[in-house]
Parts: sequence; structure tokens; C-alpha cells
Amino acid sequence: MEEEAPNVMMLWNVFTMPEGTIDEYYPGDEYVDYVGVNIYNVVYHNDKLNNRSDFEDPLRLLDYVYNKYSHKKPIVIGEFGATNYTVTDGLYHVEFAREKIRRMYKYLPILYPRVKFIYYFDVNNLVNAPEGRKINNYAITENPIITNAYKEYVTNNNEYLSSYVEASSSANETFSYRDFMFYFNGELYVDHTFFSDYLDMKLDENRNTFEITSNDQTYELLVKTIQSIRQRFSKREI
Repeated sequence: MEEEAPNVMMLWNVFTMPEGTIDEYYPGDEYVDYVGVNIYNVVYHNDKLNNRSDFEDPLRLLDYVYNKYSHKKPIVIGEFGATNYTVTDGLYHVEFAREKIRRMYKYLPILYPRVKFIYYFDVNNLVNAPEGRKINNYAITENPIITNAYKEYVTNNNEYLSSYVEASSSANETFSYRDFMFYFNGELYVDHTFFSDYLDMKLDENRNTFEITSNDQTYELLVKTIQSIRQRFSKREI
């Protein structure tokens, strides 16, 4: 491809979950131009009434891929969709879809500046999905409330382009890290993966301490254990 069509952008695209195995399949920086992720907001996971997922934030579903790769590759949301009807409960969820679309498109450019493309999955899976997956309708062009919500948050935001624009070679770019960090007694604490995954520092664990190496300089990190905000009864090292 590099020889025959050098202007082709090579996109490596994954699903947002499970996160634990994503990086095992990364082909390598030399083969990837853009890193993509598919994000779906559904009311229920896996067509099960006892597996509600309406609380999930579409932006937070982006965090793992964004934190892992955005410092070295531009990010693409290859597919984004929000349920407006599901056969799981046989109900319409128009307001749910409108709110998830608003959340994604309004705040994405502010909080995740390395996302360069986002494609909405305008498909009614009740009709177009294969058998066994005809569960959710994601279409935005079948309901005027959802269509107008999409239109509002795309057209009223100057960060979304309606035509091709040549970027300035001298343009500055903002990078951001979207994961767990906080200040305590005047010191900034952050998950240790920030150093290894986001800054590409060498991280060595030695008993209860971590050492990071960058530019032949070695630094010791202090480790704290706190109550996890993700799992109520677990602890998390930072």
C-alpha cells in the first residue's frame, strides 16, 4: 500500500470493550496512521433486561483508546450510535438517544482534541443487522427529534468542518489526558499507567515503588492506595 497508494490513510479500528486485550492486537506505529474505536450507547447490554447500561458516558467509553494512543496517533471514532428503540424492552428511547448525541458532539472537541473524525452509525439494526443481532435501532434519520439534535450539535460547533480545509503546517495542537488524577495536599496524583502508556516512559516496579526512566534520568514514584471509584469494594493503586 505504501508503494502503490502512498496517500492512503491506514486506520486500525477496535471496539470500545473489552479494554484488556486491545493493545495485544496493535500492529505497531509503523503500520498505523490513525487509531479508531467504535462506541455505542445502548440501554441494555447483550439484549438482557438485568444488564442495564444507560448510565454509560459515551466520552468515558473513549478514554482507554484515547489515553493509550492519542499522544502518538490521531484518533477516529469509526462508529458511534445511540439506541432510540430496543426490542429488549420493546420501548422507544428517543430522549436517551438525544442526550447521548448531545453529550458526545458537544464536548468531544473540548475534552478530546486529538479526535479528528467521528462517523455516526445511521442504521436501523432491527432491519439491517444479521439474525441474532436485530436488537437496537440507531438511525438518526427516522425521527425528527433525533435528526434535529444531531444537526444542532454538529452545525452549531465550529470545531466540526463541513468541507475540506488545508491545515497550516505551523498549527499548534492540544494534547489531553482523560483519566484518573487528583490533587492532595498540593501534590498531583495520577495513575501510574499515565507514565508508561501516555508518556512512553519505561516503568519498573520494585516492591512498593515504581521507577520511571526518561532521557537517561530515573525518578521514583510514590504509590498510594485509595478506594476505587469504579468498583465499590476494591482498592486502586495510584
